[in-house]
Amino acid sequence: MRGWRQERPCLRDGGRNGRRLGTAVQHHAGHSAVDRCRASDQLRSRRIGLPNSLVIFDLDGTLFRTDSVTVPAVQESFKDFGLSPPVPDVILGFIGQPISALARWARETCPAESVDRLMAEIDRRELELVQTAGRLFEGAVEALAALRNDYGSLAICTNGQSRYVHDVLDATQIRQHFDLVRYRREDDISKTGMVRDVVRRLNAQRAVVVGDRADDVRAAKDNGLGSVGAGYGFGSPGELDDADAVAESIGHVPDLVRSVFEGLGQGSGRK
Repeated sequence: MRGWRQERPCLRDGGRNGRRLGTAVQHHAGHSAVDRCRASDQLRSRRIGLPNSLVIFDLDGTLFRTDSVTVPAVQESFKDFGLSPPVPDVILGFIGQPISALARWARETCPAESVDRLMAEIDRRELELVQTAGRLFEGAVEALAALRNDYGSLAICTNGQSRYVHDVLDATQIRQHFDLVRYRREDDISKTGMVRDVVRRLNAQRAVVVGDRADDVRAAKDNGLGSVGAGYGFGSPGELDDADAVAESIGHVPDLVRSVFEGLGQGSGRK
């Protein structure tokens, strides 16, 4: 589903290379795993600010500094298996993608008999580091609080797996900001479908997706939604060129979300 198109003045954030910010285009801790999974699917009915307006956040590279856990987890695991560790830029390229993408790459570069054990060790180290070294982007809590006050619903939509996602939300203490947490399931084909599911479940009439990778922007466009690229995240150059706006720090996200919603217009919604 494509939204209709309306050009608005280009937004700029004074970030690296004077980068274009975009043209608005419409086209608990302590809970058990079962409790946390149940809480992630519980939809809170609170509607404040602009009712039926939804902001959907990616997690890795948008709110969470995944480099603080994934890079050391991968490098140390490779060393333990007697393998040459990949450089950080290679690892960062997989952040935001399904874990299967990293596994496919590992199968191409590592001995076949070691891959499953290697991936299990990476997963174990990553979950451990979430608790001891994981951190949000500076200003994330303040940005979420501002958006929570202005819009009807906030949601997470991430390619991360269930346990990882819940551990991050609990360790960083940001779960309370979100009405719905949507992690990747085995039957999910694309983020476009995941975002569509979030919008349907929260009955949103207008929504903006915030994320650092091309599939976040694509999911927004395919569903006729607005998009704000997290230019401070781990996306490659050019990945966010089609975003309606690009923020060079998370502190700029609330203002850009507001600008994109203004571009969507009060009367427009999903097509």
